[in-house]
Amino acid sequence: MDLQRRQQLAAIDPVPAPTDAELDERATLLKIKPTCCDGWICLICRRLNEPKDNLLCKIPPFKCATRNCKGQCPGTAGMNINDCEVNGVRTNFAIRDQGPNPTCAAHALVAAMDVSIRIEGALREVTICLPLNIVDLFAKYYPLFREGVGNEVEEADRMRRIPNLLRIAQLLGVKYVCATKCVRTERVLKLKSWFLLSTATTEVDKLVRLIASGFPLLVGMRTGRCFKLTANKELYRGPNKEKNHAVLLIGVEVNQIFLTDETTGENGKVHRVLFRARDSHGDDAHKCAELTGYGGDVYLLPEDLGSHVFGFHLEIPSYLTVAP
Repeated sequence: MDLQRRQQLAAIDPVPAPTDAELDERATLLKIKPTCCDGWICLICRRLNEPKDNLLCKIPPFKCATRNCKGQCPGTAGMNINDCEVNGVRTNFAIRDQGPNPTCAAHALVAAMDVSIRIEGALREVTICLPLNIVDLFAKYYPLFREGVGNEVEEADRMRRIPNLLRIAQLLGVKYVCATKCVRTERVLKLKSWFLLSTATTEVDKLVRLIASGFPLLVGMRTGRCFKLTANKELYRGPNKEKNHAVLLIGVEVNQIFLTDETTGENGKVHRVLFRARDSHGDDAHKCAELTGYGGDVYLLPEDLGSHVFGFHLEIPSYLTVAP
């Protein structure tokens, strides 16, 4: 049975990422949304770059839309899935805690599924607060990869951990947490499909647009001993080693920051895109005085992301598609 299940998982291939036309169509599902900032005029070619309409907000591109122009947005802009409101329903979701276990990829996936079903429910004016049962995901992973999530012995299994988790969520789904005997049948949330994009060849504006369209993105990153000490909404740059931690990209900010030039060693002020990453070390990691000691998110530069980002489409549950 385990061999048969692994063969079924291997047969589940990723689909193409949503196109701009599909994101344009998705944006029409919600009429009232905030505009992160006004359009900007390119200082090089003088083109007006208007904010793009996305599901959760309107946000202008970071790079000038004129072909071969190297102009960049001179202002500031930002959005965060956790701070959005859809049809009067908040899309905020809990910060997960993996504890001392190497299960960050599974927590990132469950967090992504959690906020995604909240968005889908909000689009239908339904508030969904029932959490997903990550233990169920562990239980479905273990028979296929005996060492468990984060402890895979085979190098190939470690490299394919996130794709394998996505395949399991698509084939078998993840159960909701519910009291014993509270329902006759156990509800399971499944993925309809999943996709991946190379961070080396994908434009930053494409990743920004996916997030602004309600697609949280799983990605690997480098972490060191001081990672948990990084404050909430502070830029983190890990040591030069293999990507060893999985996080969830849920927001973006365009702003001026000080960066050290790796060639000269001098600090300089630059205009950059920062991705907001939701960690899974609990809400007492990445502490912030503004949040009275709580935190949870850090900022990452595009070049510090792993080789690929992963997203998915949910299989919409019947209770959201059947008329009352």
